[in-house]
Amino acid sequence: MHQYRKIVTTAASVVLIAAAIVCLAQTHVQVERHGYRFDMTPYILYFITGSLLVFLIAALSAKNWFEYFANGHVAVNPRLLIPGIVLFIYAMIPSVYWIMYWAALPVNWFKTIFYSPLTPRAIAAVSGILIARAFTTKVASSVGDKTDSD
Repeated sequence: MHQYRKIVTTAASVVLIAAAIVCLAQTHVQVERHGYRFDMTPYILYFITGSLLVFLIAALSAKNWFEYFANGHVAVNPRLLIPGIVLFIYAMIPSVYWIMYWAALPVNWFKTIFYSPLTPRAIAAVSGILIARAFTTKVASSVGDKTDSD
């Protein structure tokens, strides 16, 4: 019975990841289209949606969440959760805002990182992995409580 549940939950995760990838492709097309037209409101909405989808793909890839929460005894590691949330918030800021904020400053390698439209996507993936790793299962032992990450 346990093996059957593991197969079903893994299949559900794979289906969700595939659906998120298809939605991400459609979102990317919309970001490009509205970016070329300078339609800022739809651009920002699609940009944030794309970052959320990348975050979701990374978080779903890092753990089998369905089986994970079915087992219970979930603990949170704040050393991973807090930086993950900070990076996630950064990933929601479109590159165009960084360009507008730092337009008067001289160009250097650090500034060009923020200009890239792919940087927030990569940081969204890293934040998804960090937040996924922040949740661990609590296992009792004779020595004391330990956490075992999946």
